[in-house]
Amino acid sequence: MTIRHLLALVGLCLLYIGQAIASDVTGYVVGGTPVKPSQDYSWMASIRLSSNQLSHTCGGTVINQRWVLTAAHCVVRQGDDGKYIVTPPSQLSVMVGTTSSVVEDVATLYAVSHVVVYPKYSPQLILKEVLQPDGTTLTEVISTALENDLALLRVDKPFSVNINHVALATDKDADELDVRLGLQWSDKERPENTKVSGWGSTQINGDGVSERLLEAKLSFVPMDECFTRLELGNDANYIIDSPMNRTKICTLPPSVIFDSDGTSLEFGSDSCKGDSGGPLRAQNELGEWVQFGIVSGGPIGKLVCGSLVRPSFYTRIGTYYSWILSIVDKVPTQPITNPDIIREEEAKDNCISASTGISHTNCNLKSASGGASTWEVILMMIIACWARCRVGIREE
Repeated sequence: MTIRHLLALVGLCLLYIGQAIASDVTGYVVGGTPVKPSQDYSWMASIRLSSNQLSHTCGGTVINQRWVLTAAHCVVRQGDDGKYIVTPPSQLSVMVGTTSSVVEDVATLYAVSHVVVYPKYSPQLILKEVLQPDGTTLTEVISTALENDLALLRVDKPFSVNINHVALATDKDADELDVRLGLQWSDKERPENTKVSGWGSTQINGDGVSERLLEAKLSFVPMDECFTRLELGNDANYIIDSPMNRTKICTLPPSVIFDSDGTSLEFGSDSCKGDSGGPLRAQNELGEWVQFGIVSGGPIGKLVCGSLVRPSFYTRIGTYYSWILSIVDKVPTQPITNPDIIREEEAKDNCISASTGISHTNCNLKSASGGASTWEVILMMIIACWARCRVGIREE
């Protein structure tokens, strides 16, 4: 990369950092087909922003009478000051029991009463430069991008009796699916062994939205193969931490899509922006369709989605199955349960005593000058932005 290209990237990143990252989200499935009214998808949920005329923001799934499972990045965003905040329940609602993305019946809408984000959710790649004895530096990955990307929403009243619940993959299901679906993988003859569903555009650039729920068949990609495709040759592991990762799942399009004239469009079926929070499903060993993953993100490239070689990734539900059960078993004591990244920010803000100006010993140390230099701050911003630019969240 030339210096001019690097400066252009830095300029773009600094401009991006200066913007609010609270843009609306739209959901869609590229290469999908409409879900038929006769199919029971009443468990499919649309997360709506009440503050934006009930616009669709993300997908989700009904997992019991009062709870919906979605992605953490659907409800956690950065404010104008750069600090992370959770969208309050008063600004969220859930629409279920319809295949339409348009509100046609107020009975399909449910107000959200509680938002619970997984404690260890990490939205961005976190890097640490470690000085070695020989004077060189080693880049250590503290957290990969969109790590532990899941959240739960509780509604203020039970869902209607005609709303069914999606079946979640248990930890045992997930282990069995990892092995069985992994053995089915072939790059030359990709299997159609998973399904993803969501609302919105069928265009690879994300323009427009679909008025109907769409579903697409995808190919499960074994984790070692996904690691190779996303991380091989990188200085550090930015999305998948190792070939043995158990927090994420990967997929690729099973085939190329052709137009009506038989010309290859050079992309395939895929989850994409705003499908976030929606389900990736597979059949367990009993033949039952279970939700195996939560739509999370994918690496940015020329195609926003639909790439035939760059896998999309999902949160692996089996890893978090016990935590999900522990949360939905009771009513949270607070309307919002923040992830650790927010609690840590609050702890830093409260770290220095207002009366003495003395920092407690458990606070982050600063330089003797009272803080990092401007160039250090800019460098940290550039690294954070560069990492963010590498990974595309499934949103607008």
